[in-house]
Amino acid sequence: MMMATMILPIILSVAVLAWLVSPVLATPLVGFGGIVGLVTRRVVINWPLIGTALGVIGLLGLSLLWSVHVDVSMERAAKVTGLILGCALLLMVRPGSAGYWLIISYALFLMVILFDFTNQGLIFRTVLGEELLRFSVYNKALILMALLLPFLSLWLWRAGQKRTMIALVVLYALACFNSVSSTAMVMLVCLPFLLALFYCYPRIGLGVGFLFYALAALVVPFYMPLIADVAMQSFPEFMTLASIGARLEIASAITPMVQAHPFLGQGLEIVRMQEGLMSGYTFFPYESVLHPHNMIMQLWAELGLLGIVAHLLLLGMVVLAAFKNTDRLGFATIMAAVFMALFMLNTSFGIWQSWLMTSLTLVVFLAKCCLRPYKMSPQS
Repeated sequence: MMMATMILPIILSVAVLAWLVSPVLATPLVGFGGIVGLVTRRVVINWPLIGTALGVIGLLGLSLLWSVHVDVSMERAAKVTGLILGCALLLMVRPGSAGYWLIISYALFLMVILFDFTNQGLIFRTVLGEELLRFSVYNKALILMALLLPFLSLWLWRAGQKRTMIALVVLYALACFNSVSSTAMVMLVCLPFLLALFYCYPRIGLGVGFLFYALAALVVPFYMPLIADVAMQSFPEFMTLASIGARLEIASAITPMVQAHPFLGQGLEIVRMQEGLMSGYTFFPYESVLHPHNMIMQLWAELGLLGIVAHLLLLGMVVLAAFKNTDRLGFATIMAAVFMALFMLNTSFGIWQSWLMTSLTLVVFLAKCCLRPYKMSPQS
C-alpha cells in the first residue's frame, strides 16, 4: 500500500525535473503517472470524465482532417492526447497524504529558480550550464508557482504552519516584483479575493462565475474589433502596459477567421500559418503571430463551436466534482486556482504549449495531495 501511495509522487517528481529541462520529456511522464494511478487501483473510475476526455481527443483528431499544416498539428495533437488522458486519470486519483514533502520541495526548488534569475542566474550558470539560463525558464517557474500557491497555502494552513505560509506568499510577491511578468502579479493580487469569494459564497461564486465565463466565451470573440476600438479610445494610456494593445489587436485580427468558420474552425496551428495577419496594426510590431495569446480565440479559430462546447463541458465537470467531493476550504482553493489558470490562459501563451499543459497537470496532482480524502462511489 505504501508503495502504491508513493509511486505517483515519485513519477511526477521526475516529471517536474524533466519539465525544467524540456517539456517534451515531461509530457509522456505525466501521462504515465495517470496510467500508474489506474493500474495501482488508486483511482475511482469516472466514466463521464473519461468520455469527455476521449471526446476532446476525438475532436483534435477530426481537426487534423481540415488542418492546413498536418505535420505540426500531428505533433501537437499527440502531446495533447497524452496530457488529456493523464490529467483525466489524475483527476480520479483518490486524495490523500502522499507526497506532502514533495510539495515543499517543489516550492523551495521553484523559489531557487526565481531568485537565482534576479542574481543573473549564478547557480544555474554554474551547475546546469548556460543552455538552461533562459528567461523562459524563469517565466515558467513564476507561472507554475502562482498555480501551486493556493494548494501550498492550504496545506500549510491545515498543518498549522501559518507563519511559513505567510513567508511563502511574501517571498513569491517579492519574486513577482522583481520580474516582468504582469500575468503572475495579477494572479497573486487576485488570489485572496478569489479564495474569500468561493469560501464565503460557494454556490453563488460557482454559478455566476461559470455562467459569466460561458457567455463571454460564446459571444465576446465575435465582437473583439468593437471591444478593442472602445478600449483604445477610452484608455489609450494603458495600451502599452503589459502589451495590452498588442493583445487586443491580435484578437481583432483573428475575429474574421472565427466568423468565416464558426462551427468547425480551421484546424490546429491555423493562426501561425496566416502570413501578414498583423500587417497594418499599431501596437503589434510583427506581421504574423505564433498564437492568439487567448485560449478562447484560439479554440474558436482552430476548433470552432465544437471546441468551445468541449472546453466548457470539461471545465464544468471539474468544478462540479470539486464542489461535490471536497470540503468548503478545498473547494475554494480549487476554484481560485482554476480561475487564475483561466486568466493566464486567456491573456498569455498558446494552449497547446506542452510546458503549459504539463504544468497544469502537475497542479492537478498537487491538488490531490493537498486535499483531504473523501468517499466516492463508483457511480459518482
